[in-house]
Amino acid sequence: MRVPWTSDNAIEEECGIEEPRLRTWAEHEPLAKRCTVELEPLPPREIGAAVLPRCRMRISGAREDCLALYERFFLTFMSAGG
Repeated sequence: MRVPWTSDNAIEEECGIEEPRLRTWAEHEPLAKRCTVELEPLPPREIGAAVLPRCRMRISGAREDCLALYERFFLTFMSAGG
């Protein structure tokens, strides 16, 4: 798993998940209480007739907490079957 660290030591990921779904996940994820999670809805991506949601998530805080939360995000949403 490649962790997308930014130059200011935060994690930033653009994903094809609806912003309300990510917000609900972050509100119920205990690790998120130790980090700052910012969500930015992006315009959907259109591929032919398919319209895919897009959202940018930024996780900042203590490096270990950010990494732990990103790993939980990855296992929940980005791994096969998530």
